[in-house]
Amino acid sequence: MTSRIAIAPSILTRYLAEGAANLTVDAGDFAVIESGRIGAYPNHAIHPEAGISVRDLGVIALQSAVRPDELDAPMVWVRTSGPTGELVARATVASYFGFRPRAWVDQPDEDAEVVICDEAAAVAPLEIGHRTDLARAWFVLTGLPLVTHVLAVPPDATAEIVEAVAAWFTGMGGLDKEERRSAREAIATETGASPSAIAALMDGVRWQMGVDERRSIAELFARAGVANQVGPIRWHRNEREPDANAPGSS
Repeated sequence: MTSRIAIAPSILTRYLAEGAANLTVDAGDFAVIESGRIGAYPNHAIHPEAGISVRDLGVIALQSAVRPDELDAPMVWVRTSGPTGELVARATVASYFGFRPRAWVDQPDEDAEVVICDEAAAVAPLEIGHRTDLARAWFVLTGLPLVTHVLAVPPDATAEIVEAVAAWFTGMGGLDKEERRSAREAIATETGASPSAIAALMDGVRWQMGVDERRSIAELFARAGVANQVGPIRWHRNEREPDANAPGSS
């Protein structure tokens, strides 16, 4: 029996969760993780190509009762399900909105003028107030896509298994068109968002990383002020490929 891969729960990883059974190799020590949790996996390497990124639409948002450009030194309540939302907020609010929060809190506070939310809270219809998509804010500031999830590779994984897991990841979990449509409908029902909004969100997701995506992860850590805590990102190298740093390689 093969072990199932661990997948961080998210709207953006829903295709992978739905398609977990399509991964037939033993992937029990692999993990699909938030980019903000890379530092929590010191023994894993990050696959350089398998990653989820967004540009104009994401699942991290800033919400406020008034327009953000009318705020001055607000208190910010971080109400996110994982660390990536807070990192994106800390990396964008001052530069994008033009204010510096007087405080960041992770518990409800009646004095908080701004809420950072993610997942269902960031895509469900907003009855009052204002909402800004922070994936879009990140892209405007940096010109880079926002990487939300990556593939963590265990140290003893063989090249064949790594290749199979990465192909499954970049292939959206092996779901066909009808299965992806069904997953989007389920997301819309669960979140209250319109099917068209979820379709637009998921259609904008990129499943393969390149140079810009890899740069974006390091840039996020730097702008959020945690680069020293996380340390250098350890990228996985396919052992069947030549080492660019080896003698005689070009």
